[in-house]
Amino acid sequence: METKEILALSLAKEISNKELLFYIDNFESIEHINNSKIGKKFQQKFEKDSLFDLNNLNLEKAERQIELANKNDSQIITIKDELYPALLKNIPNPPPVLYCKGKLYEPDNLSISIVGTRKATSYGRLVVEKFVSQFVENRVIITSGLAYGIDSFAHDKTLQNKGITYAVIASGLDKISTDRAKKLSNKIIENGGCIISSYPFGVNALPPYFISRNRIISGISKATIVIESDAKGGSLWTAKFAVEQNRDLFAVPGSIFESKSKGTNTLIEKEMAIPAINVEQILNHIGFSNIENKSKEKVLEFNNNDEKIIFDFLSYSPKHIDEIATGVNMPIMNVQVNLLTLEFNSLVRQLPGNQFIRNID
Repeated sequence: METKEILALSLAKEISNKELLFYIDNFESIEHINNSKIGKKFQQKFEKDSLFDLNNLNLEKAERQIELANKNDSQIITIKDELYPALLKNIPNPPPVLYCKGKLYEPDNLSISIVGTRKATSYGRLVVEKFVSQFVENRVIITSGLAYGIDSFAHDKTLQNKGITYAVIASGLDKISTDRAKKLSNKIIENGGCIISSYPFGVNALPPYFISRNRIISGISKATIVIESDAKGGSLWTAKFAVEQNRDLFAVPGSIFESKSKGTNTLIEKEMAIPAINVEQILNHIGFSNIENKSKEKVLEFNNNDEKIIFDFLSYSPKHIDEIATGVNMPIMNVQVNLLTLEFNSLVRQLPGNQFIRNID
């Protein structure tokens, strides 16, 4: 069946994805369906013109979508195309049509999805930064949902590390809603990534569409990592789909006192997810070989003993400068000078509120 015909049937509200997949697998064309017993049976169900009539309006709509794709420098990929992601093709009831802007890579390119709360904590952001930098070292494509919070942070950090990232959205490619998301999507495309949707041009995002989007995020990925999630959240839908699709699911353990760790801790407690401890553990679990980790090669050098004492006192949990001065028993002016040198040498990072952590690099 030609792309235009598959697209036309996908635009018919009367036809479900499951039915469309059946037609694609069993018929050569719309005319073939129209002349079959199944086609005649469906004709009886609807009072309007046949869905399978070669003159039906959905074919005109399909032509318009193809025009819009060309105008927006995008492509429409059907499940019959070689470019259609191999992993996604193997999930139950995969989307028959994808609208893509940017580059989709060969099936043997590994994609891992990183998802989480929109209200990310500093801990969640640090985990994303650590994981993403090492995934990019190992040429892993990072997939997420372009949403504010963990998702967009994962895209940003992938780009900063000169990696490839896919963003799956819940609207048409021309209906990305916020300026922030539009700018980020443009950067993703410019740096060799791809924006992916199962929705036609002109379709605005609606709440149910985000659930469908999450199903594609997990479906296109070898594994899914939930960084942070409250007891209820969209990323838990992605986790649910990953389990249903028989994909590896990881969750980052968090504080029992932090609401943004309730969802991830519950996934681990119910044995739905594997605790995500580090990138090497994740890649080993999914059978990835020849793991690179340049951070292991880093040698710490200090200009004086005070720098070492301050560095040893710090961790990846933010500490206020007053707490540091008290903890290392030094005058605060001395702590400030040494922190500045440590920061200059990329050993320490300052966060908002005069708080400091070890640099994760």
